[in-house]
Amino acid sequence: MEENTKTAFVVDASFVLAFLLRDGDYQQTDMIFKKYRDNELSLFAPELLYYEVINGLKSACLSKKIDQKQSNELLTLFLSLDIKTPVFNWGETLLKSFVKKVSCYDASYLVLAHNLNVKLLTFDKKLRRVLL
Repeated sequence: MEENTKTAFVVDASFVLAFLLRDGDYQQTDMIFKKYRDNELSLFAPELLYYEVINGLKSACLSKKIDQKQSNELLTLFLSLDIKTPVFNWGETLLKSFVKKVSCYDASYLVLAHNLNVKLLTFDKKLRRVLL
């Protein structure tokens, strides 16, 4: 039986939204998502990602960055990515939020990355500081 050695990452909403909305360092996101679509790597996130991305699309629409039609198209693209959302320990998330002094939302990404022993891809400045 062949061992699965595919590279994996946890992605947060800032990373996914940079890809969808072409913000920030979207060249990096393009590379990651191309490799993901080509089945060269795996992406994971807490289920929270889906709510955060949808809310980010709504905010982009309200700020007139995109229109409602574009938000629906980007939602379809996002859902087609089918980023996996494994179940993990909520108590560990609460504890990590206290230890790292972050929201439980942010802690969920940290815990998942830790539990899967993979890197968290984020453009969130506060999360990046915690990762250092």
